Amino acid sequence: LPMSLLLSRRDATVTLAHSKTPPKQLEELLAAADIVVVAVGRPGFLKGEWLKPGSVVIDVGINPIPDSTKQSGRRLVGDCDFESCEQTAR
Repeated sequence: LPMSLLLSRRDATVTLAHSKTPPKQLEELLAAADIVVVAVGRPGFLKGEWLKPGSVVIDVGINPIPDSTKQSGRRLVGDCDFESCEQTAR
């Protein structure tokens, strides 16, 4: 089941955003959210400064990026900018 339905079944108020959500509105939604599930397919998309302090982020993005230190020449990262998000989220 989609995460939105799973959360709704637990009486969470769920707000969905998508590629056509205006950036300012997206930032306002994120600043108020207790839980953020990010799945946009863009490495490093979600910035920590957009988040409410103490919020929980569930990053389900799987993005290969170049990494010359790896035998395959790439590594997997999520949709969050991990370094900035870990400063704000739990």
